[in-house]
Amino acid sequence: MTVYPVVPPKVDYRLTEIGLKLDKVVFSICDWDDDFLDTVKINNHR
Repeated sequence: MTVYPVVPPKVDYRLTEIGLKLDKVVFSICDWDDDFLDTVKINNHR
């Protein structure tokens, strides 16, 4: 994490090497969302 001495506050975050290994899992969840979110929303409003 890098903190900059500015106003308004600014912080840059970075994933660790271990966190970066989750990319396939995260992208898979995003793909599921693209495919099914509309269906889930429709069924939740019944």
